[in-house]
Amino acid sequence: NKTKTLIIEANQYEGTTHSEERKYMEDTSLLIEVINLCGKIIIENGGEIFRAEDTIARICSSCGCYEVETFALPTGFFVGFKTQDAPYCTTVKRIKTRGTNLEKLNQANHIARCITAGNMTLQEARISLMELSALKGRNRYLVMVAAGLSTGFFTFLFGGNILDFLIACISGFLIQFFVSVLAK
Repeated sequence: NKTKTLIIEANQYEGTTHSEERKYMEDTSLLIEVINLCGKIIIENGGEIFRAEDTIARICSSCGCYEVETFALPTGFFVGFKTQDAPYCTTVKRIKTRGTNLEKLNQANHIARCITAGNMTLQEARISLMELSALKGRNRYLVMVAAGLSTGFFTFLFGGNILDFLIACISGFLIQFFVSVLAK
């Protein structure tokens, strides 16, 4: 694993025992995994870039890190921090998919708040974030029906009749169908 290799290389300094290095590597690897998962879930599910940066910085600070620097974009984020035991740790995470799922976003924020409040360990947070990340999105057929109905009802807002409603429903359904097919 590239992350572990970088951590081992960054942690080779005088005055540490093998067990201290191993514990540091495990703690830092776990922290990096948690901030990668949390940041990824926030950005992938429609969270603001500032929210992702702030959440990552707060998690790092609550774990004893200092000089935390985060830089997030819609396509990924970079994090750098220092700890008492290490000169500097960095991680980079690329975001390949984006959408809107406010439930996942809310759950990721709740987990981050639990970490910063000390109510959840990093190991518990890692498990919760992995479960959250594995959750499937909405049923795509339900989304197609909702898109069709919502476009149909807009015709009534603009003074349309039943025929306009039916044509708009079919159009909205087909557009959402093609969007979901092209997204794959």
